[in-house]
Amino acid sequence: MLTAFISINQSFFMSLFFAISGFFTPASYDAKGPGLFLRDRLVRLGIPLVVYFFVLNPALVYLAARIQGRAAR
Repeated sequence: MLTAFISINQSFFMSLFFAISGFFTPASYDAKGPGLFLRDRLVRLGIPLVVYFFVLNPALVYLAARIQGRAAR
């Protein structure tokens, strides 16, 4: 029952955050121009994505496998 509540809540807030982001994007794009806007987005989104993909995700997969007893010792 709690899963249904959380699913509805998450879908509402995710769409709300996308709407807020979409509301502020044109003003930021107009103020910065296309090049600086794309560079800023790449820095804000790309660096955390790369850190997660190459550092956090492999560490989490290793720890999960180790806890389940499937990792090499």
